[in-house]
Amino acid sequence: MVAQSHPGGSPDESDDPPIDPPADDPGPELTAMHKQAAGRLHESLKELSPSQRAAVMLSVQEDLTSREIAAVLKCSEATARVHLHRGVTRLMKTMKRE
Repeated sequence: MVAQSHPGGSPDESDDPPIDPPADDPGPELTAMHKQAAGRLHESLKELSPSQRAAVMLSVQEDLTSREIAAVLKCSEATARVHLHRGVTRLMKTMKRE
């Protein structure tokens, strides 16, 4: 089967304008939302106990295991897991209500 050509062009040409790909930058609205969420998270972190905050930050930012967190906090691994669990739970509750 032979493709029929359209008047004035090949069969693949279209009168529709080309579609621009999405921009790489997030845009002002998304940037503002990210700043607001980061501010809320920062305030929520202040509400944690120092041990909970340290455990959460070591887990999230440094990607430490509970054993490594325990060594940094100078406590048992079970205690480090409790600090981490309670810290994450409290953060989730705080972020949901705001």
